[in-house]
Amino acid sequence: MNDRVERRLEQTLAGRAATIAGSRFTADDLIAAGHKTRARRRVTIAAGMMVAAVVAAATPLTTNGLLAGQPQVQQATGGPSTETGTQTPDGMPPGSAGLDVIADGQLIPHDGDPFTLGLPAGEQPWRAVRVPSGWLVETHAETTGGKLWSIRPGTDPVRIGALSGTFAVSPDGRTLVADGTVEPDLVTAYELPSLRQIRSVRVGAGSSTKGVLGDLVVTSEVSGDISATTSYTWNLDTGKLRSTDKPISVWGVTTDGRVLREVTVNVDPPVKCVDLVSIAALTPVRSSGHCAVFRRDWGRDGLVSSDGAWGVFNGPDGTLELVRTSDIRAGDWSPRRINLPPGARAVFWTTDGALVATDPATESYYHCRPLGRCSLLGTPVGPSSHVILVPEVDG
Repeated sequence: MNDRVERRLEQTLAGRAATIAGSRFTADDLIAAGHKTRARRRVTIAAGMMVAAVVAAATPLTTNGLLAGQPQVQQATGGPSTETGTQTPDGMPPGSAGLDVIADGQLIPHDGDPFTLGLPAGEQPWRAVRVPSGWLVETHAETTGGKLWSIRPGTDPVRIGALSGTFAVSPDGRTLVADGTVEPDLVTAYELPSLRQIRSVRVGAGSSTKGVLGDLVVTSEVSGDISATTSYTWNLDTGKLRSTDKPISVWGVTTDGRVLREVTVNVDPPVKCVDLVSIAALTPVRSSGHCAVFRRDWGRDGLVSSDGAWGVFNGPDGTLELVRTSDIRAGDWSPRRINLPPGARAVFWTTDGALVATDPATESYYHCRPLGRCSLLGTPVGPSSHVILVPEVDG
């Protein structure tokens, strides 16, 4: 990537920091993930249904905060965690984890022959997801910003449209929902693989699509930072848009239609509740799940696994912590600290329940089992020094 493209990409990412799906980015996080020194290769890992997800600043958490009605809370202390995920020194090929690779203008399926993407000159792949009918690839160019493409072997790429926010795909791979592909402030749903437009809706001044399941889409207004915003459920069958009655943070949608969300229920002292609720129960927002008092200079971010069994969160001292969602639902917080270097960040969950995380300090990426080990992911090195790992939807 030449200097001009790189500078343009940094500017684009800084402006879009709050719109990337699922787990939430800061502009510095996005730029740091995409900007590597000349002497070292650059690696970008593309997220799946919710695209790339980066966990932000560390937040000590408490346990035993089950509440009914007005919250009873404990002061967050960042108590002891159980460690999980012993590191292994050997590099694990991405293909063995079911991840495809984009490098040097080629797409390398984990189960097939490599082929040339055929994208127009200057279009730099940035993130991608595999669907049953092929691949959806987001690109960035020096002067035209983000675009979304449909890719199939042996055919020319099909430009779906510009991309002002992010995109999500249903677990069966039959529905795509994308921000800004028709107009900058419209969310549009498409049928896959035909790309027939189903319908569009306008959501505030900007949107960040979080997930789609059947006829229901979860999307949030863009805040410009990582603060909570009004979120919506959008019914693709009726076109009805239903807003939450309080701002919430949405950290992913499971394949069975549950949403990991956080809500601030008290300002002074700041009390926040995190819970896994059904899409239908997103509003009215209730003070359910695990609730705790947080210092004002701490922020929590998370990412739910596709099956809804686990949430990964930023823990004390820049660590990553895994928490069973069944515990969260019961008001308990019993974290398992992932044995990765401080500052490691969650990127995405694979369809078989593994977590892909990155250590930005060493540009290393890991494949972690919640109750097993973390394996270093080896990535190919090519002339362009730009690699994308591509997960697939559950379909």
